Amino acid sequence: MLASGSKGNCTYLSDDKTSILIDIGLPYKTLAQRAKYNNINLSGISAVITTHCHTDHCCGLLSFTKKHDIPLYSHQKGVEHLAYKTGLDQSRISPFNKDFNIGSLTVTPFMLPHDAPGCCGYSITSGSGKISIATDLGKAQDDVLQSIYGSDIAVMECNHDIQMLIEGRYPPALKKRILSDLGHLSNNQCAAAVRRLIEKGTRKFILAHLSQENNLPELAYNCLTQYLNESCITEGRDYSVTIAYQQKTTHIISI
Repeated sequence: MLASGSKGNCTYLSDDKTSILIDIGLPYKTLAQRAKYNNINLSGISAVITTHCHTDHCCGLLSFTKKHDIPLYSHQKGVEHLAYKTGLDQSRISPFNKDFNIGSLTVTPFMLPHDAPGCCGYSITSGSGKISIATDLGKAQDDVLQSIYGSDIAVMECNHDIQMLIEGRYPPALKKRILSDLGHLSNNQCAAAVRRLIEKGTRKFILAHLSQENNLPELAYNCLTQYLNESCITEGRDYSVTIAYQQKTTHIISI
């Protein structure tokens, strides 16, 4: 995870044959610095796939595509909105509405309940390995979790502590949006979803898209581990967890 949060998101994924970026919500200079620090060759990226058209996921796409002539993918319901938000020519964006391949990777999109057209999560497979990413969703409903079941690694939104959000300085309309079924997952909702995924075999988790205003890494972590402890699910024995941050990258997490 090169960045994760409401001020910019970008995820790097590779199977050593094909490398992709999921979202570019960072200025190109910041992206290039973080890529260099992690020995990522941006010229070797095979494609960029986008989750949706909100600024923190797409604001760096135009500058990136000016420097790197590689395919850019968006769900067909989001193409027009993505082009409008980024200034990209619509013809520059390859639409999809079902599974597709990028080199040795198979990309399986699944729709997320969020207030953006064509908002997607992804399961990405190579050989027997599967990694899924689901951020920007208001509810971890059954069809979303079923798409993630069996993943070796799951990136799950853990956006806010409910009490911090309610007592915080956001205007009432924004609080209502975040708490809605088309908003963002709370720490509690994330913990409940992770338990179901552990029951289906996932063992590595990345908690992502933490709000800098309405969450703290220790709150997200403690909510998850305490919830799972109540079900006798123990960190280290049954699962591992990594926190993704806005201002720094995670370590490389491998299957």
